[in-house]
Amino acid sequence: MHFLSRRHLLGTGTLAAAALLSPPSTSTPGREEPDVDLIVDDVSGIAFQGPAEARPGYVTFRASTPPSGVRRLRDVTLLRMREGTTIERYVEHIRMAFDSDPATRKAGLTGVFTLAHAYGGAVISGTSRMTFTTRLRPGVHYLLDFEDAAHPEFLSRIRTLTVAGRPRRREHDREGDTVVIYERDGAGRFLSRPRLRKGGRIVVVNRAPQPQEMVLVPVRPGTTAQDLAAYYEALKRGERPESLYIRGPMGTAPLSPGETVEIDLGVSPGEYALASFLSDADTMRPSAWEGTWKLVRVGR
Repeated sequence: MHFLSRRHLLGTGTLAAAALLSPPSTSTPGREEPDVDLIVDDVSGIAFQGPAEARPGYVTFRASTPPSGVRRLRDVTLLRMREGTTIERYVEHIRMAFDSDPATRKAGLTGVFTLAHAYGGAVISGTSRMTFTTRLRPGVHYLLDFEDAAHPEFLSRIRTLTVAGRPRRREHDREGDTVVIYERDGAGRFLSRPRLRKGGRIVVVNRAPQPQEMVLVPVRPGTTAQDLAAYYEALKRGERPESLYIRGPMGTAPLSPGETVEIDLGVSPGEYALASFLSDADTMRPSAWEGTWKLVRVGR
């Protein structure tokens, strides 16, 4: 088990193939031209479709798969190293967080959570497209895919984004449904309305004490909160229950405590699970197993 465990969960039972399908969309995410346009594929990783730069202020990123799609989940995460930390040191801690030794994994996870500031990003699969908008200060930022951590050329697949120039004057009108991640009883929780009416346009606010992600995963029709609770409890016990998910996830990559990101997924109406599979800092188990999930409906 590693610190981002979506791959294992989505590969359970009937989801091995379904995870490769793109979520059906009823709209095109991103109503404006993006400030930064990205293509994400299995071979070359993350590629800029234009200059690798942006002005300070609210920056909108569009992340797309190629027409042929991707075979694995992709996790485009936007980071800025904290003072005194290099990207090389950060990558060392990422690799430690994947280690089989619990003590090494714990030390690696601590480094991943504390050595960089995370602004969210894009979790996509199959053939899909989404946007994410966040506020950036001047400086050097990095885009990396945690799913590439085992790649021998992982460091060379990390992309650099320079934020410089005159700050943008425009403000960003947040139009999405709001989902707040917070902590209760020592574990992350989602606070949102039971029905998300904006078609997957979501403002995600992390008020938890550790970085968290928020992905939206379609579940089988008729799935109840009790079903999901039992499913995660079974996984926690080491069992391999048949998955309740019917397609791969879309959502935001991890964002640091206090951070806000707006995502636009353009997904179809239906029943979904909000979930975070990022490891809990204390138990090192996927946060969803500890209660960081919520059953919601998308659509009017």
